[in-house]
Amino acid sequence: MLHQVANMISYSSKVLLYALISAVLLLPLDADYEDCTTELLVRRNTIYEAFPGQELRIDCPVVFCNNPPPLVSWYKIEEKLVRLHVNNINHITVGWEIWSSSRGTSYLLFKNVVKSDSGIYRCESGRTVGHTINIKVN
Repeated sequence: MLHQVANMISYSSKVLLYALISAVLLLPLDADYEDCTTELLVRRNTIYEAFPGQELRIDCPVVFCNNPPPLVSWYKIEEKLVRLHVNNINHITVGWEIWSSSRGTSYLLFKNVVKSDSGIYRCESGRTVGHTINIKVN
């Protein structure tokens, strides 16, 4: 009986050892994979100035971990945070300019900036928040 228990423990140990080896082999080899987060590189105190009728583009540089680039949302800060819903019908569109497999810029393009576009804007991606961007339309 003691011999059977020893064989069972030995067999169980072998199964556990093979399972651990298999698990280690399936882990990603890129050590930075877990540490990689999306970064929004908007500079502090960014100000854009424009005159009514001009085209204006504001940028949100992004460093990201995977391809395709992450979803970036744009907000205008008024009394509360207001998410911008932009499309081709609006005078504001959202776009991406890809620099490499892990860098790019999300941008807002005001086709015909108006006085009411003045204000504070911010880009976000998941839990990552960029610094505010101040637009002044004179």
